[in-house]
Amino acid sequence: MKSRLEIYFAFCIPLLFLVFAFFKLYPFEATLQEIINGTNDDWQLYAKTAIDIKENGLAIPSVKGLYDYPNGFLYSYFLAFCFFLFGNNPNPVYILQSVMIGISIFIWYKTINDKMNSRIAIAFLALSFLFGLLDIFKYYSFRFLSENLVLVLIPLFFYNCKKTFAHNSKLNAIATGLLLGLCVMTRPNLWPIALLLMVIFIYFYFKRHLNFSTIILILLSFTFGVSILGLRNYLVSGSFVFFPINSFTFFEIYISNPDITWQHIFQKSLFCLGYLSVLNENFSVRPHWIIIWVIYMIVLLRQINNKTIYEPLHLLMHAFVLSYTSILVFVIDVKLITVYGFRYILPAISILIPIILLEINRYLQGKKLI
Repeated sequence: MKSRLEIYFAFCIPLLFLVFAFFKLYPFEATLQEIINGTNDDWQLYAKTAIDIKENGLAIPSVKGLYDYPNGFLYSYFLAFCFFLFGNNPNPVYILQSVMIGISIFIWYKTINDKMNSRIAIAFLALSFLFGLLDIFKYYSFRFLSENLVLVLIPLFFYNCKKTFAHNSKLNAIATGLLLGLCVMTRPNLWPIALLLMVIFIYFYFKRHLNFSTIILILLSFTFGVSILGLRNYLVSGSFVFFPINSFTFFEIYISNPDITWQHIFQKSLFCLGYLSVLNENFSVRPHWIIIWVIYMIVLLRQINNKTIYEPLHLLMHAFVLSYTSILVFVIDVKLITVYGFRYILPAISILIPIILLEINRYLQGKKLI
């Protein structure tokens, strides 16, 4: 039986972010023109692309050939839709992005709350709220950056994963594949993670966790989701290219002239753990990240030892976190990982919190402490 406090808290978190956004933005003096006339940052490029979509059409007419930049292709359409609803005004978008932090926490809560005691669920909500406030709201809700969208799509994906495995639901299977494809269209650095997760889905089909029609629906809907950019490129240039070509350029430069040393790997590892100042002197150490990562490693070893890591949702979440952070540490350029602060690490941290609280709940139940 869920406590009233837990339920009220879960529903109030999006409202709290709404109130905080109003206080931060008042008297609502931010203008879109300031962004467009500002420095050549991603938020300026997203704003220009969104205006182009809104005023000239979905194919982004200003880009004559293959789509190149900004990399968060789907986020430009999200912005364009916001401008269509609210006018060319950044303030409603900032408010919406703030509320979306609370929505993402609520979706995570709905994904795992049936596996948690009420007190653990409240702890999860409180920790997620603090993470959202200190690390997302403070630094990213008031910028046009694609992380604001992908941090909602990721828990939606895992929520539908859970439903798919629980019921072999066809509708949830379609949503699972589609949402993973949309994550890739929002952040193209998720391509390798998405392909790994597809392999895991196929593994669970052979383990009889999914039936044949379910796995086919996941694969087809994922293919459709990642084809959106390819379809746009084909209609405009005749070439069916799935990636922003800027991503290709970076990949080619990296392969031809890798800039990875053991020093860089060590520095990026510390950066991901929360020692941000090792690569970006503008940010201090984030001790709560360090604590989260230490507890996560204990949880990971415990689940490997108990073989609970092979439960479908657990394995997918661990695979996402470990593959994502491995790419940050071993592949992505040391200069790129610090662009606009620590945004690259946020998707991993957002998944660590539910993993940890689920295992704490399991441990306390085993000890009959809850």
